[in-house]
Amino acid sequence: MNWFDIILIILLLVGGLEGFRRGFFREILKVGGFIIVLYLSFIFMNPLGNLLFKYLPLFSLHIIGIEIAALNILLYEIISFLLISTILYVILNFILTITGLISKVISISKVINLPFKILGAIVGILSNYILIIFLLLILAIPLGKVDAYRNSTLKNYFLNSPILITSQIKNLNSSINEVYDLTEEIKNDKSRIKHSDEYNAKSFDIMLKNKIVSIDTVDELIDNGKIRNYKELDQVLNNYRKEN
Repeated sequence: MNWFDIILIILLLVGGLEGFRRGFFREILKVGGFIIVLYLSFIFMNPLGNLLFKYLPLFSLHIIGIEIAALNILLYEIISFLLISTILYVILNFILTITGLISKVISISKVINLPFKILGAIVGILSNYILIIFLLLILAIPLGKVDAYRNSTLKNYFLNSPILITSQIKNLNSSINEVYDLTEEIKNDKSRIKHSDEYNAKSFDIMLKNKIVSIDTVDELIDNGKIRNYKELDQVLNNYRKEN
């Protein structure tokens, strides 16, 4: 256990204290809406991400001096998730306000007793448990090279737990981890510039294997001149075409 694990534990405890303060009814309403927002965000993240990197400009993203075009795919996936979750959360709060559910729940909470406050604490821990999964995915790219993050015991538990772990979450997490493994491989290669096409092809292989992007989308990016075609990438694409 390291300092990053301690922060995760503190977040869980804060969730429990907040849930105890709010009570069961307010907390269950919050968690229910949060789960709906996250679930829908992960469902629509991939389609929107595909649209973003097809129609918006690609950035020049590098790993140790080598431009890796496929990093744009991960970047736009996370941007699309943030856009969708923000919009859905605003809509959810608007609906709850209009229907008066929030005020009704607050009035119920005034007469709540200790057992319901304890239930609220349990739901509060669950709420922050889900929030931590969300934060770990968002922080994966900026903190991917930080030892405390990569070696965190609890991080792996959260990202491999059955709660709210959809195939989209697993695939995104796997892609991020494999890209950082590729980073280590590039770092140890003294002839990395000469092998840049090979590393680019490997990065696209990661995205295709984890279904972050489809072959058709990569072909379209090539046809539109957004990414360069080369022998190594063509070999990767042909391997997936054979599987299909």
